[in-house]
Amino acid sequence: MEIDNTDAAGPAIIKALASCNKPARDRALRHLHKWLPRQAQVADDDMKKIWKGLFYCVWHADKFPAQSELTERLTQLLLDLDLPVSIHYFNRMIPNQMRIN
Repeated sequence: MEIDNTDAAGPAIIKALASCNKPARDRALRHLHKWLPRQAQVADDDMKKIWKGLFYCVWHADKFPAQSELTERLTQLLLDLDLPVSIHYFNRMIPNQMRIN
């Protein structure tokens, strides 16, 4: 699957994040980890889509050790982002998790 380097919130990256194929998810996460820190801002709809993909990315991770490692990587991303993007990233995660629980 080709992922467009200019639009990490596009359908290809979201689909790859939610994939049941671990190598596809890993590629999408690497792409997101490169793309997101370079953004000064991210549209709210795009951040919602990213978190929807990330939810399914964690969902597909097998067993607790893999889920724990993945959530650690997603949390670590907060430290790599500019403060406004970091706050937006975190704030979009909360409603996503509340909707699920």
